[in-house]
Amino acid sequence: MRHLGWTIAVCVVVGAQALICAWFVFVAGAGSIQLLRGAVGLAGAVLLLVAWFTLGRRCDERRELAVPFAVIVVIWAAAATFAHPSFAALQCLAFPLIWMSLDGRRRAITGSVVLAVAVGIAMAQRDFVGGAIAIQVVSLVFAVVFGLWISGIAEQSEQRRVLLDELRATQDALAAAHRDAGVASERERLAREIHDTVAQDLTGLVLLAQQARRELERGIDPAQLTAGLAHLDALEDAARAALGEARALVASTASPTLEGGLAPALRRLAERFERETGVTVSVDVDVAAITLDRDREVVLIRCAQEALANVRKHAGATRVRLTLRTPVGDAGPIGDAPTAAIGERGAPSTTDAGLASLALEVHDDGAGFDATAPSPGFGLSGMRDRLALAGGALAVTSDASGTRVRATLPTGAPA
Repeated sequence: MRHLGWTIAVCVVVGAQALICAWFVFVAGAGSIQLLRGAVGLAGAVLLLVAWFTLGRRCDERRELAVPFAVIVVIWAAAATFAHPSFAALQCLAFPLIWMSLDGRRRAITGSVVLAVAVGIAMAQRDFVGGAIAIQVVSLVFAVVFGLWISGIAEQSEQRRVLLDELRATQDALAAAHRDAGVASERERLAREIHDTVAQDLTGLVLLAQQARRELERGIDPAQLTAGLAHLDALEDAARAALGEARALVASTASPTLEGGLAPALRRLAERFERETGVTVSVDVDVAAITLDRDREVVLIRCAQEALANVRKHAGATRVRLTLRTPVGDAGPIGDAPTAAIGERGAPSTTDAGLASLALEVHDDGAGFDATAPSPGFGLSGMRDRLALAGGALAVTSDASGTRVRATLPTGAPA
């Protein structure tokens, strides 16, 4: 209803009618019926102009204004026809205004009937009863048929618009899924390439260094043997370090396997870490009452991967405990049974937004580090960013007895 074309039409048509009625008032004699008719028509025109700018243009946003505006349209059309029968032609604007302002076909038809009756009564005041009835019946039939036709076109257009919006949303979702699939595929390819090339070559270097050591030890000048062994030690240490880095990169970039849910995926991750490093890993999962969507499961498994990769590279640990539960208390030292500080074990904790949450904790007995110092790498900052995007948080504490990495994530379900 705010379209400029409607405003121009109302102002031009009603303004012209107001000027004509003003002329009727100007030329009419004092106390004549012509003066009364002109004054009524002029008042109706002014009323509609005011109503258009205060009610009609706002009907789309405030539907409660539609009925008062439609009533004023009826009053205006009847007043104009009362001023002069030829103004009954103004129904060509009045009927569309009724149909545009009122919601629903039933209300629009009712408004059209009221408009036709009101204008017909105004015309009948001129002793034109039969003609008024005939004209208004034809006008009403034409208005209703035309209004139903236009309404049907408008409804079809709205349905097409909704379908187009849904189609665009589906296309966007499909494109995002394709991008995610491409990223996952590339990550898998990169992990396989590193494992099958760099890691294998580094393993070969380690074996070659060990073989050369054995051959040197079979018999050679002691001085040369000492120098050669020193070089081989350096070669073997460098190869082992590079091999550990490559394996850590493979572990951190491989897409998580979530068949069976989050708990089995964490156990598989722990078993693989223990097999590759020889570090004992215990897993304690207690989330039977809570279900996560896949995106949140991926966030948690990624955090576990990164935390274990840090243990592999920096901690020098002999034992690691991985726990997943509702964050109701501290898990305690490694080897102790977790205890709940508040409520029963497994009772859902809640975030400030009233949503249940989970805590993933990786605790090692390594050398520890200064958790307050800036981190030179991207591991911890990447975990924080990933959790923040999902509404979670990361806490890291470390001392001489080990390091504790705690990732808290809302489940997305009410507590």
